[in-house]
Amino acid sequence: MTGPSSDARMLDTASYTLHVSGDPRFAAIVHALAAKTAETAGAAPGDATRLADAVGVIMDTVIKAVASPSAPDIMQVRFNVHADALRVVIAMEPPAGARAGWTLERELKARGHDGELRALAPEVEFEVSGTHHICRLTCPHPRRS
Repeated sequence: MTGPSSDARMLDTASYTLHVSGDPRFAAIVHALAAKTAETAGAAPGDATRLADAVGVIMDTVIKAVASPSAPDIMQVRFNVHADALRVVIAMEPPAGARAGWTLERELKARGHDGELRALAPEVEFEVSGTHHICRLTCPHPRRS
């Protein structure tokens, strides 16, 4: 089966993961990809922009927390498209040399980005699982037929 309806059904379960280095030049690419993925998944333009901006705030914070732009794979950004929402999961290890008790959420607060992030993504969730620091963002979109 081909055509728009089957393409929409395939997108309902699409997912992919980016492995991002510490090079700040990649931040704009990931921002643009987040916006385009949200738009393609069916999010309203304003919602897609807010999601991309939220991903950008997290990336900016993480990149500044990393000592070297050449640090490989500082984070993974996973995009999961579901029938009702785009879910973005950002996972990372603490940066090299991070103080004891470091978390992504604390780093956002320390750099003054927590309020900005919560304004863009009010339902942002943080979790620590083993050594992985995880941030979850959700961008709802209307169901497609």
